[in-house]
Amino acid sequence: MSATFVQIAFLIPLAIIIAYYDVRYRRIPNPFVLATFFSGIAINAVFGGLSGVFASFAGFVLAFVLMFLLHVFGAMGAGDVKLFAAI
Repeated sequence: MSATFVQIAFLIPLAIIIAYYDVRYRRIPNPFVLATFFSGIAINAVFGGLSGVFASFAGFVLAFVLMFLLHVFGAMGAGDVKLFAAI
């Protein structure tokens, strides 16, 4: 089984649930963001080892910093920033 297949199997159901909550309640609950984050770390640890974990953290930090700049200027909400970084 490939890493891409496993990532999609986790990401699509989470994306559907998160999209529903975002549209319905205008917020993204932290447990969903944490589930996305930890499943991504776990998948990359299994398929990429320690270098996969470091790559995941580096991607998280880069995405968070870039999206946080948009949040500072009012273009994006904090939940969107956290979710984008987790993905």
